Amino acid sequence: MTSSPTSTLIVVDPTVENYQSLIASASPNAEVLILDTSRNGVEQITAALAGKTGVESLHIVSHGESGQLQLGAAQLSARTLSLYAEQLKSWSTALTADADILLYGCNVAAGDIGTDFVQTLGAITGADIAASIDLTGNAALGGNWVLEASTGDIQSFIAFEQSVLDRYDSVLQTVLVSETFTGATLNSGPWLFGRGTTATQFDPFLTARSTTAPDASGIPGSPTGVALDPDGQGALRLTSADRDEASFVIYDTPVESNAGLSITFDLFAYGGTGADGIGFFLIDGSQSPSVAGGFGGSFGYAPRNVDGIAGLQGGYLGIGFDAYGNFSSTETTFRGSQKTTGPGRIPDSIAVRGSQQTDYAYLTGTGSLPRGIDNSFNGAVVTNREDARRRVNVELSRTGVLSVRIDLNGDDDFNDPGELVIDSFDAIAANSPVPDTFKFGFSGSTGSQTNIHEVRNFLVETLSQPPQVANVNLSLNQGETVNVTGLNATDPDGVIVAYFIDTLPPANQGTLFLGNPNAGGTALVEGQEISPAQIGQIFFRGTPEFFGNGGFTYNAIDDSGSVAATPGTVALSVQGVLDFPPEPEFPEQPPADPGCLPGLTLVGTAGNDRIEGSADSDTIRGLAGNDVLLGLECGDILEGGLGNDRLIGDGGNDLLRGNQGDDILRGGQGVDVLFGNLGNDDLDGGSGDDFLDGGAGNDIVRGKRGNDVLRGNDGNDVLEGGAGNDDLDGGLGNDILRGGGNQDILRGRQGEDRLFGGRGDDNLFGNLGDDRLDGGLGDDRLNGGVGNDVLFGRQGDDLLRGKEGDDVLYGNRGNDVLQGEEGDDLLVGGPGQDIMTGGTGADRFFFVGVNQDAALRQSTGAAPDQITDFNFSEGDKVLLSYENNLGALTAPTGLFNAGTITARNIIRAGRRAFRDKNQEAEGNQRLQAREAVFFEWRNQTFLVVNNNVPGYGFRDLTVNMTGINFKPGDQAAGVLNVTDYFAV
Repeated sequence: MTSSPTSTLIVVDPTVENYQSLIASASPNAEVLILDTSRNGVEQITAALAGKTGVESLHIVSHGESGQLQLGAAQLSARTLSLYAEQLKSWSTALTADADILLYGCNVAAGDIGTDFVQTLGAITGADIAASIDLTGNAALGGNWVLEASTGDIQSFIAFEQSVLDRYDSVLQTVLVSETFTGATLNSGPWLFGRGTTATQFDPFLTARSTTAPDASGIPGSPTGVALDPDGQGALRLTSADRDEASFVIYDTPVESNAGLSITFDLFAYGGTGADGIGFFLIDGSQSPSVAGGFGGSFGYAPRNVDGIAGLQGGYLGIGFDAYGNFSSTETTFRGSQKTTGPGRIPDSIAVRGSQQTDYAYLTGTGSLPRGIDNSFNGAVVTNREDARRRVNVELSRTGVLSVRIDLNGDDDFNDPGELVIDSFDAIAANSPVPDTFKFGFSGSTGSQTNIHEVRNFLVETLSQPPQVANVNLSLNQGETVNVTGLNATDPDGVIVAYFIDTLPPANQGTLFLGNPNAGGTALVEGQEISPAQIGQIFFRGTPEFFGNGGFTYNAIDDSGSVAATPGTVALSVQGVLDFPPEPEFPEQPPADPGCLPGLTLVGTAGNDRIEGSADSDTIRGLAGNDVLLGLECGDILEGGLGNDRLIGDGGNDLLRGNQGDDILRGGQGVDVLFGNLGNDDLDGGSGDDFLDGGAGNDIVRGKRGNDVLRGNDGNDVLEGGAGNDDLDGGLGNDILRGGGNQDILRGRQGEDRLFGGRGDDNLFGNLGDDRLDGGLGDDRLNGGVGNDVLFGRQGDDLLRGKEGDDVLYGNRGNDVLQGEEGDDLLVGGPGQDIMTGGTGADRFFFVGVNQDAALRQSTGAAPDQITDFNFSEGDKVLLSYENNLGALTAPTGLFNAGTITARNIIRAGRRAFRDKNQEAEGNQRLQAREAVFFEWRNQTFLVVNNNVPGYGFRDLTVNMTGINFKPGDQAAGVLNVTDYFAV
C-alpha cells in the first residue's frame, strides 16, 4: 500500500483468485490495500482511511454472498454491521460528500437481505453504494462485472481495465475451503489421510511442518522430523520421488452433491523421471476411507486389480492430471488388466474416471497437452518446485456438468486458447447415481517411474446461491398466545427443503411451539428442523411477566444444503398489561419459635426502665416512661406503652408494639412483626422476612434483609425495603418509598408520594395523588394511578402507565413501553426502541437532546420508536427540543406527505420519500434540510424529520406512526401544516 494522497482506494482480499491481474490493471494513481487474511479486514480498512480526506471512491474486491463480505479474518454482514458501526462511521471523515463505495463480491446486494445490507452500509458511511445481485467475474462461469444495485448516484467507474476483466477466469463467490498448505499448520479442516500398501511409503505430509505427528486438523509433518521448507513456503506432499507410491488426503466435511463447486489449486510434479500424477476426486460423503487405491496409473483412486489392490472406498469421480499417461489406460499385460476401460496410455493428459459402482470406469479425457503436466518439454526434467507449477480449475455445476481448465503458459489465468481442456461434460449421465453428499480430496502416485507430487493454494467455492429469509414483525398482548405468520424464504436457484429455529426467544419472554399449545402443540428447541408445510404452524406464547420488544431468529435450507447467510428475525412487540397485585396478608403476630419454652412476664414501672428478658419466650411491658426492652434469644412480645421507648427483639420471631410515643423498634433475627402505633417511630426489621407497620405519625420503616412487608399507614412516612423482595405500602400521607435491591412492590396509596424502585425488576404504584415514580435499574413496571404523576423508567426495558391525570412519562434507557392513558400526557421514550401510546387527551410525544443530532437519534430507521395512537382531533403533538429543554422547542420548516412508498426496506423507503416528498405534486419534490415527511410503507405509517443534511440517513428522526389519525384531508394531501402535528 502506498501512503501518498489519493482519491481512489482499492481494497483486495487476497483469497480472491488471480487478484494480481486485477490490481495490475488499476490506475497508477489508485492506492491499493492488500488485506492480511489473519487480521480483521474492517479494522485494516479503517486504519488505512484514518487521517485521509478527499477519497472519492472506495473499491472492495472480496468474496461475497447475499448481505455479506469476507474481509480478511472478519465477516461484514447484515448481522455484524452494528458491531462495526463506529468504525464504519469513521470512514465518512475520509470520504467526500458524494463518495462511492463499490462492492465487487458475488450476490452482495441479492434479495431483501442484500438490499438491507447495502442500504444500511450506505446510511452508516454516508456514501453511495454499488453492489452485485448475481455472480461477479468470468462470463463462462455465469458472472459479469455489472454492479446492478445502487443506493444513490454512482459516479465512479469499475477500477480495472475491461480487457483484464474479459480475461478474468473466476467468480467472486462464497469460499467453502481456502488452504495454502504452505505453513506448519492448517487453517482448514478436518482432514483425513492415507497411503497405499507399500511398506516403505510415507504418509502425505506438510513440508513446512517439522513434527511428524498430525496437527489438529489431521495432516502429518515431515517423516524425518525435519521440515523441508520454512514455515509459509511449504506445500502438501503426496508422494516423494520413490517408486510404487500412492496416497490421499480428504477434506472430511460432506457437502451436498448438488451444491455446485469451483475448485482451484496449484499442482507440482518434479524431481523424478516423469510419473505418474496427481488426482482430484469426489467420494460418497458417507464414506471415510483409510487406505489409498492402487499405485502407478491408478493414481491412488482407481483399483490395481492384478495386484489385488481395491480402488478408493466410496469413489465417485476421479480427475487425473497424468504426466505418464496410464490413468487413461487399462494397463493390460499378460497378467491381466489393472483397470476396466480406457483408450490407452496418453502422456501429459487429463483423464476422468467414474465411481466405485462402475468399477472406476474411464469416462472422458484429453489428448496430450502442450508443455505437459509436469512442465517438462523437449525431454528436460524439471527439478525445481516453482518451475513445475501448474494452476488448475475444476468446475462441477449443480446439475453435474464438469469443466476443467489448466493454465498452460503460467500467466495465472485460464483464458488463453486451449486452456479449457474439458468443456461441459455431463459427469452424472456417464456415471452411477449421485450420492446425497460428497467429500473431496487429492491423491498422488508413482509406479516404475518417479516424481515428487505436491499441492498448494487450494480453494473451493460453492456455486449455489443461499436462500433469503424474510423478517417478520409481530404484535401481541402480554401473556398472549399467537400464531407467528409470515415466516418464509425464497431461493434464487433452488427450492426450500426445510426451516429451522436459529435462536429461541429468551425464556423470560416466552416459548415457541409447533402447533397451537392450547391444542396439543409441542415446544420447539433450538436447531429443530421444520418442514415447509409446517412453517405456518409456529406459535408463540408469551410469559405473564414479559412486555416490550423481544424476538427470535429462524433460517432456511435449500436443496443444495445452503443456509441463508443472515437468519430471518422475528421482532416481537408485546403490549404490557399492568395489574394491581394482591396485597400480602399482614399477621397480628409472628409464627411460634420451635423449641422455645414459655418465659417470664415482666412489667416495668412508671419510670424509665431497662428490662431484659430470659432465654425463653418472654412478655415484656414498659408502661410509663422511656423504657428499653430487650427480648434476647427466643421469640418475645415487647410492648412499649407510654413514652419514647426502645424495643429490641434480638433473636427469635418477635412481636414488638411501640404504642404511644416516638419509639425505636428493632426486630433483629427471625420473622418479626413490628407495630409503631402512635408517634413518629423508627422501625427496623433486621434479618428475616419481617412485617412492619409504622402506624400513625411520620415514621421511618426499614425492612433491611429478607423479604419484608412494610406499611407506612398514616403520616408522611419513609419506607426502605433494603435487600430482598419487599412489599412497601405508604398508606395515607406524602410518603417516600425506596425498594432497594431485588424485585420489590411499592404502593404509594393516598398523598403525593415519591417511589424509587432501586435495583431489580420492580412494580411501582402511585395510586391517589400527584406522585413521582422512579424505576431505577432493572425492567420495571410503573403505574401512576389517579393524579398528575411523573414516571421515570431509568435503565432497563420498562412499562410506564400514567393512568388518570396529566402525567409525564420518561422511559430513559432501554426499550420501554409508555402508556399515558387518560389525560393530557407528555411521553419521552429516550434512547432505545420504545412503544408510546398517549391514550385519551391531548398528548405530547417528546424527542429531546442536548443538540439536534442527539434529539433526532432518539428514534432512527435502524430501531424506530412507535407512536400507536397519534390523534389530531384530540390535540396530540410531536415535540422537538435541541436544547434539552421543554421550554425551548423547535419544529420542522415544512411538513409533507409522500403517500405510499414501495421499497424493499425502511432505508430505501425513506430515501424515496426524501426524493419525492409531495404525493400531490407532479415530478420529484426533494425534501430539504430540517423538513419532515410522512409516508406509508408496507401498511405502516412513518414520520421522518430531516437533520441539516439533505437525504435520508440514520441521523434523521424516524418514528413508526402506524394508527395515526390525520387531520381530515391530510392523508391524501401533499403539503401539511406543521403546527397541526408539531408543537412550537
